[in-house]
Amino acid sequence: MEERMDVSAGERVELVYVPTRDEMAQAFRARAGAVPSMRWLRRLSPVAFAIGGTAVAMGLLDSGRLDWFTGALLGWMVWLAFSVYGHPVLLGHQWQKLIARQGLQRVTIDASGLTAAHDTASGHNTWGATPRYAETRDVFVLLSGDKKAACVIALPKRGIQPAADVDALRSLLDRHISRA
Repeated sequence: MEERMDVSAGERVELVYVPTRDEMAQAFRARAGAVPSMRWLRRLSPVAFAIGGTAVAMGLLDSGRLDWFTGALLGWMVWLAFSVYGHPVLLGHQWQKLIARQGLQRVTIDASGLTAAHDTASGHNTWGATPRYAETRDVFVLLSGDKKAACVIALPKRGIQPAADVDALRSLLDRHISRA
């Protein structure tokens, strides 16, 4: 069993919140930016859209109708757009519904890691479970160290008690884990 460290009040940040859909969508967009395969897809998608759009336009101008190749290319472009831009939003909406059912989230972050509790469970993650983080406009996002960032913990800035402790949380995260 892991031994917890005693910490002073200055090294502890508390959050109380129920996440919103937008916050969870931001968390999954940040995760997509931290995953190498998704970064690659984001960088190449404008080029793929330009080439695909040109091919679709040429196919429509040449034959005046949608043939099987042009239709398949159009379908591939829709799939790519959803994968890059829509999937993080859809994941955020689904996870927000799941988390909201658990009630009010109470999270304490200190030198030993993150302790979370809600109406149905509680638990503790050490910094080794989430060795990196990303920051968005409204959320700190803790990510696991694996290639696909399977573990995602969203910490909305509006939940920080008191609100002035946003810088304290950023400092605490910078001391213990790295930015994604």
